[in-house]
Order: sequence, then structure tokens, then C-alpha cells
Amino acid sequence: MSFERSSRRRPGLWTTLAALGLAASMLASGSPAAHAYADPKDPTPTENYVPVSGYTPGPRAGGPLTLQTGALLGIHTEDVNVVSTTDPVTHKTVKRAPTVQDEPIYAFEQKLGRTLDIDNHYTSNFGDFYNATTGATIPLDPAVMLDAQANRIPILGWNCAPNTDVTSGKLDKQIDAAAQAFKAFGRQFFMRYCWEMDGSRQPADVRGNPDQFIAAWRYIYNRVKNIDGATNVVWLWTANANGFKLGGWPALASEYYPGDAYVDWVSADGYNWHGAVGRSGQDRYRDFLEIYDQFMLWARTDDPSHQHVGSAKPIMVAEYGTQEQEDGGALKADWFRIAHATVMPRTAATPADCTYCGAMSDIQAMVYFDIAGKSGDASGGWNIETSQASFDAYKASAQDPWFNHIADLTWGPYTGQGMQPGTGQGVQPDPGTTPDPGTTPTPVVKSSDGNGYWMLGSDGKVYAFGQSKYLGAPTLPAGVTAEDLESTPSGNGYWIVDSVGNVYAFGDAAALGGIEAGKLSPGETVSSLSATPTGKGYWIFTSKGRVATFGDAVFYGDMSKTPLNGPVLGSIPTPSGKGYYMVGSDGGIFAFGDAQFLGSMGNKKLNAPVQSLVPTADGAGYWLVASDGGIFAFGDAPFKGSMGGVKLAKPVTGMVPYGDGYLMVGEDGGIFNFSSSDFLGSLGANPPPHPIVSVAALG
Repeated sequence: MSFERSSRRRPGLWTTLAALGLAASMLASGSPAAHAYADPKDPTPTENYVPVSGYTPGPRAGGPLTLQTGALLGIHTEDVNVVSTTDPVTHKTVKRAPTVQDEPIYAFEQKLGRTLDIDNHYTSNFGDFYNATTGATIPLDPAVMLDAQANRIPILGWNCAPNTDVTSGKLDKQIDAAAQAFKAFGRQFFMRYCWEMDGSRQPADVRGNPDQFIAAWRYIYNRVKNIDGATNVVWLWTANANGFKLGGWPALASEYYPGDAYVDWVSADGYNWHGAVGRSGQDRYRDFLEIYDQFMLWARTDDPSHQHVGSAKPIMVAEYGTQEQEDGGALKADWFRIAHATVMPRTAATPADCTYCGAMSDIQAMVYFDIAGKSGDASGGWNIETSQASFDAYKASAQDPWFNHIADLTWGPYTGQGMQPGTGQGVQPDPGTTPDPGTTPTPVVKSSDGNGYWMLGSDGKVYAFGQSKYLGAPTLPAGVTAEDLESTPSGNGYWIVDSVGNVYAFGDAAALGGIEAGKLSPGETVSSLSATPTGKGYWIFTSKGRVATFGDAVFYGDMSKTPLNGPVLGSIPTPSGKGYYMVGSDGGIFAFGDAQFLGSMGNKKLNAPVQSLVPTADGAGYWLVASDGGIFAFGDAPFKGSMGGVKLAKPVTGMVPYGDGYLMVGEDGGIFNFSSSDFLGSLGANPPPHPIVSVAALG
């Protein structure tokens, strides 16, 4: 078996150390060329270096894929996109797509004892996603898609194009194809267009005019995000760390910054090049603090000339590395320990004389360049495993709790290729949100479009995501389960109804009463509650098709006198509030008032019982969802996708309107989002102690 590996950092990579691309410019060395070569007589020069950015970290910025505490950890290593085997009978070479286990990062993770948070990749050319012959979109490489299955966040380096070719519209087809490839990933991921644009390796038509580069970045950003709708792209701007040491203030690198409105994260690449073959006399030994000092100063400081507000954007170290020093790995091990201590916060156990400890703990992600480059050491230069001491030092940091917070993110679980932005579900392990069921959950990610949703557990616990607010949860009587949660029109309150008809009001929800004790017949339970458009009333529906009205809710009829083939499991009012639907587990639809009957699944063979109905905004269509995730569309309701045919961890228990589509929830808290609105998190990786029975959305 053989693997076709590619790191694809630069075209023509690996012919010599210079071809690494980083060596082509002193901008990547982490220091101005004026410094003279010196042996590292002081193996910890950070002790003697006084940073202009200071020893106090800045505030942590919010945004997509950000953490409230901790830092994401990742590497760049070789990719495997094709696996070749020999047929034992024909002896011919057979090629197949790789699996997660075929990727080199997986083997490294097995030694490390954990899955890394980030996997870095590169394209070779700007047009890698466009087939110029057929006009078809070329998808992301398999190695990138496999990251989602492994629960890693990819970084995709998209190679540069001539600035004026971009802004003239000449490359629109290539941009549109890239956007389609990005959307197909289905989860948020980092994309850094034209990384190290300030370096001398870039041609003049990219680097020569910073204003033209900014215009090109903004053009691509607008087309990918706003025209092509690839909203799952997290825009990562990456310059050279040394570019911030050049040009005074503002620094050379900052001249290429397109402005905070067009960037999600800021980052820089920087290296300790001392010891690299072919660079003797050019580079002295440098620690992490010195390499990234001026970049951190800029990231934390207002730069109005380049539309940057200090500490407004989350900070990443998108590439860092150090060379082996021919000493058995001791210096490299110390370099790792110092670098990671600089990014980890100070604690009570931090030595008082460690000035650099915690100085850059506002860095929220760091990615090591784990490629075996040449150096004076026969064992290689950059990669982590140049010696056991080097590996052990990296592993110790990788296992520290500070670098193990990916579970705090709400970036959604993976369902496979072909999903639209923001979709997610619960069939694969999901980092999700893990609020304490007895406390107020604090979502990590806020919706960019004002969206949010709640989940309700059968024990009455409430889990809030996005802009929706946790406002409280009821204490249920013994033997009683929660059944449904309904938001008020303002989104600043909600009702919860339990199985016997008690209604609990929170926030601005008005307490208007519930089903009186003893009024339900034997075997009859409450199944749902639906609010009127004014929020001054609601309907309560039961499993036997009965309707009870409260406040300004009007009775339009029910099914209490009609034998049913299955219990009523869901209800929802029409957009006008002058009617409502009930849906039975057999797929039967019951329409009252101005609700239009447009078809049903009654008397049809179903693979699983129907759970919910969601009408379209104009009331001229609706969707049904079954517990296996299958979707049935009627009227003008467009089919947005389903989970039918996908093995689910737990059955679907509810669905609500969401954005321009719908959003389902699984019993384990997995979210299935079929709309263009934000995926804001789920509980799929950490199922709650009691099943989720309902989902409600803002708006």
C-alpha cells in the first residue's frame, strides 16, 4: 500500500529548504536581517528579551470558533488524498479514497493520546476548485473533508491571485467554484486567503500594491460570503510575524490588512530559524515571545489607518516552528515549553520570576508546522518528533487542560459531504455545548443574524443557544414530564407545558392557566402548546386531538370526537394566528380555521412515525418530519433536505421553522439545521440526562 502525500504549502515544495517558501523571505524568519548570527549561548533568550507588547495579555475577542477560555491546538503535516494498493490477483494498482486512519495526522495523534483541534492544509493554485474545461466545481481534498469526521477544524490556505485579475471580475468563475466547495463542507472552518501576502516570495502583482491587495480581499470576501452564500467560512488574515517588525508604526504587514469588517481572526506565521541548513549567519536563536512580540502589539492596539480596533479580533498563531539544534533535543524541548507557557495563563503555581508566563494568553489558537525540514541535525529540523525530548515536551502541553477546550465550541457535528452552511445533526460525536443542567447555560457562539433556539428536556431543563435566553426551568411534579416549549413573540420569554397540562411562564410570557387536574381522560396526555401572534394567548393540544384555549386564543375546532389512527404529537398555528394544524403520528394532518389542508401521509406506509409539522411563512405549504429524520413537503414548501437514510444516534423528536427552512432536534440533543441561518450548537456529544422532547426558535 502506498500513499500519495502532499503538504501543498507552496508549488515546488521540498526541493531544498529554500523551496519551503518560508526561507524565501527574511519576513518569515521572525527577525530583521540586520541581526548577526550567534550560537545560542543563552538557551532561553526570552529571559533577556523585554517585549514591546508587555507581559500582560489583552482581552479575548469573541467571534466564530472562539473560546471563552483555553486555546485550540493543531499542526500542519502532509496530506494523503489517494491510497494506492495492489490487487493480489491482477497485480494491478488500485486507487481508493483515504480514510481518517490513512492520514498522517491520525498516526501522530495516536502517539499524542488525543485528537488535535486544527489541521492545516494548502492549495497549490487559486483556481484549484474550478474545472476550466467543464466548468464544474472541484471539491475540497479528501484530507480536508476527513477532518470533519475526526472532529478537527480545518484551516485551508487558498493561494493568491493577481489583485487586478480579482477585482476586474476575470476570476469570478474560480471564486464562485471555491465558494461552492466551501459550502459543501457543511461546518465552519478557517480559510486564509493569500497567507503571508507581505512576504518577498509573493509576486509583484500580489505584494506590490497593498491597496490593490485590500481591494482584492474585499472583493473575494463579498463574493464568497454575500453573493455565493458560503457563510461557514471563517476568514483568517495571516501575515508574517516579522512583517510587524519592519516599517515603524504602522508596520509593513499592517498595510495589507483589509479592515475588521472583512476579517474574523488575525494571525501571523513566525519561526525560530537558527540551525537551518543554508541560513548560517542569518539567524540567531529566538524564542516565541520575541518572534511574535510586534504582531501581538499590533493585534492589541488601535490602528485606525487600517480600520483595526485593538483586541477586537481573536488571535491565532497560524504557523510556528523551531529547528533542531544538534543537542539531542534539549533546546527544542525547552523552546516548546517556553512557547506554550507564554500562551497559557499564569496561575498560583506559576513561578514568580517567570515574566513571560501568560504574557500572550489572549492567543486562542496555535498551529505547529510539523514537517521534517533540513537542518544541521541529521534527524531533521522542524517536525515535532526530531527527538524524544522534543516530542515529550510538545505532548505535555497538548495534554494540558488549557489546550483541550474544543468541546466548548458550538460549531456543529458532521453529517457528510453535500450539506449546506450551518447544517448539523447528532450522528457523529459533536463538540456541542455542555451547560450544567442545574445552572444557566452560557452559549459560546452568538448568532450573526439574530437567531437562536432552545431545547427542552423531558425533566424540564432548558438549553439555550445563540441569541435565545435562558430564563428558568420548572420543577415538575413526580411522575410528570415536560412536553413542549413555546417562545413569546418578543423572544424574551417562553412557556413550558407538561404532560398533565401545567403551564410554566418565564420572562415576558403571561401565565394564563393550564388544564385543570382531572380534566384529561385515561391515557390522554398533553402534547404541545402554541402561542397566538400577540403573545396574549395560547392553545394547548392533547394526544387525543383536544384543544383548550387561553387568553385571546380562539377555538377553531378539534378532533376530540373523531377516532384517530395515532396520537396527536404536534401542533402549530398558521402565520395569521387564525387557524392551526395538528399532526398525528400516522402522518395525518388536521387543519382548522384558515389552515390549508395540502396533503398528508395518512394511510401511507411510513418508515417511522411523524413527529412535527412546520408551515411556510406564507401559510401555503408545510413540511412534516418523521422520527427517522425523513421530510415530506407539501404546497409551496421547498424540500431543503432531510436525515432520511442516515443512521441517527437517537430519533428526531421535534422540528420548528428556522430562517428560510427548518430545524430538527434529536432525542440526544443533536441539531439538524436545514436553512441558511447559523448553526448555533447542540448537545450531541454530551447528551443530557433526560431526552430532549422539544425545540423552539426565535422569530
